[in-house]
Amino acid sequence: MLNQESIWIKQGKKTNYQTLNQDNGCDVLIVGGGICGLTSAYYLRDQIRNIALIEADTLAYGASGRSTGKITSQHGCIYSKLLKKHGKEKARAYYDANEEAIASIRAIVEEHELDCGLCEKDSVVYCMSVDKTKEITDEMNALDELKIPYEIIREGELANVRLGIRFKHQAAFDPYRYCKGLAKVLKDSGVHIYEHSPAVAFEDHCVIVNNHKITYKQMILATQFPLTDPMHKYAVCMSPYQSALAAYDKAEPLKDQFISVDEPTRTLRTFNTENDTLLLAGGFEHRSGIDTVKMMRELMHCLDLQFHQEPLCMWTSQDYVSADYLPLIGELSADIYFASAFNKWGNTNGTTAGKLLTALILKEKSIYADLFDPTRSTLFMNTKIINENLKTANEFITSKLMQTKQLLPEKDEACVTKLGTHPYGLYRSLDDEIYIVDLICPHMGCTLHFNNIEKTWDCPCHGSRFNIDGTIIKAPAVSSLSCEKIHWKTFTDSGNTIK
Repeated sequence: MLNQESIWIKQGKKTNYQTLNQDNGCDVLIVGGGICGLTSAYYLRDQIRNIALIEADTLAYGASGRSTGKITSQHGCIYSKLLKKHGKEKARAYYDANEEAIASIRAIVEEHELDCGLCEKDSVVYCMSVDKTKEITDEMNALDELKIPYEIIREGELANVRLGIRFKHQAAFDPYRYCKGLAKVLKDSGVHIYEHSPAVAFEDHCVIVNNHKITYKQMILATQFPLTDPMHKYAVCMSPYQSALAAYDKAEPLKDQFISVDEPTRTLRTFNTENDTLLLAGGFEHRSGIDTVKMMRELMHCLDLQFHQEPLCMWTSQDYVSADYLPLIGELSADIYFASAFNKWGNTNGTTAGKLLTALILKEKSIYADLFDPTRSTLFMNTKIINENLKTANEFITSKLMQTKQLLPEKDEACVTKLGTHPYGLYRSLDDEIYIVDLICPHMGCTLHFNNIEKTWDCPCHGSRFNIDGTIIKAPAVSSLSCEKIHWKTFTDSGNTIK
């Protein structure tokens, strides 16, 4: 039932922009074709003459096209955490930045008449259990101190809600159609867009793409993770997390959109199409590369109990979570800027990032520059980063000590074997082709795990992902795995050895 594509991508027609096939040069190069990259190009297009945007896959095929489509400044119980970690001024600034992002998305949709189903929808964060009411109460206290308006939802007012907080005048849309519409505006404005054009190497003011060079004066990395970070500075302050979603048809429209603070986290909203109302449900976040099968089983069990019908499709999305709850938006090195760790709220945080990156490129002041500064001390000096890096270290060590299966895989399954001490992954396709890949992640050397739900090789340390044939799906790795393909009969006749 799990699809590689979200309901948004499945129902929409994929974009078909040209592939970079020659050397090129530009004033500003934007790497990444999701909301952040597209928004950056949008606000730069009238100020910068020559802009190029490259995307490794197709536009919005990653996290931007796989989200719930919520457009909100209510990000779970974030404000009590921000108030405690960063103080009143910065916590309130985060709210203001996201409210401005909501207004910016509305303005773009209205000005260009983008067909993306944008509608107003209130947002609700809630708990179902008594144990979590304190978390909701703490959030209310923080909102009061920050003078952020909200409504209280008490037990009995909404089904399954013991205590909740409602933000009024929020919004929702189809994120994939929004990105496609935004891309058309950019193309009509003269922005050069290239799909299937991954950045595989970085040189001084030059990027290697499809064996061609793109030279640039300034570059934006809108790739969720900074692809060129030789000291691995930011690998220690962000952690990759996956969430799962399912879509159902013939649903009763919901006035609000919901997210719970219970464990596992649950998210819910409806979306109107021309002929029907779709329901999106999911959550069940987990650290990437770990327990994907367990997460999907929990999700399917919960949804079966609640909705009693087969979903139209199910999919997962991955994002990075920062150690201090704030995105990282700023300068990476000379003439290179980046945005990362949208903490699973990329529709507004990605829009904020696009606007802030534009200001940085144009050398303009922004009241949000210090708030999201990637060199801030709170990002590297806190207990959360220690705990997260202990998890990463544990996964690195565990991956090196992982037990290998000497049995050969069944069809549509995989196993791990070793040549000497070096691990290799064997996947057997339904038509009996064996794909043998090197399991050492080219990013920082972790050993990859097989994701039996999505049939991918995933890095448990930093979130890189690869197809069964070794081709890269997701950064921070920028190169694919070496792969050998051999037919099952040939492989077994040769004595099951890797050469």
